[in-house]
Amino acid sequence: MKRVTFLKAGMIAVALSFSAGSAAMACGPDAIVQFSEGAPVDRFRITNESQGNWQLTALTLDLKPSAGRLIFDTERGGTGIDVYQPFVSLKGDVVLSSVEGAVDGSEQISMEFQNFEPEKSYTFTIDVDDRLTISPFGQIRVMESEIAGADVMAVFVDSEGNEAQATGTFLTDSSARISQGACT
Repeated sequence: MKRVTFLKAGMIAVALSFSAGSAAMACGPDAIVQFSEGAPVDRFRITNESQGNWQLTALTLDLKPSAGRLIFDTERGGTGIDVYQPFVSLKGDVVLSSVEGAVDGSEQISMEFQNFEPEKSYTFTIDVDDRLTISPFGQIRVMESEIAGADVMAVFVDSEGNEAQATGTFLTDSSARISQGACT
């Protein structure tokens, strides 16, 4: 199994964040990750919105810098609060070839994909809890502002074998755009 390691400082790509309502359109490698709180089942939907033939081959979701100090709660009686949900890959056209870090109390998940072409989406469920001592909905439910600041790093490959890396950060609308920039 091939391992993909992301080093933020070593990435050539420039991280840019666009709000969902922005008129700017990304060129080349581009994806959106959307988080939906659904106590007890939280959902992440990844959509490849790349222009051209860029396939999404790897993605790492890092909750460590999130405003709510979020963690994955995958086991009964584990690190999280009350309700738990292990990582569950939902069916679709995209093939998940590996996942690492989907364990109780972790702050990071890395995934590798096959057939993740433009206009395709991949969805997984997992429980996410915050670790704030004072939280409007308690630690079992994650507010949009609590996932803000979490990072997403991705690797894309085009049909000629060229690789591109891009990063994004979750905004207060529970979404992160992974892109190298806007069209000019």
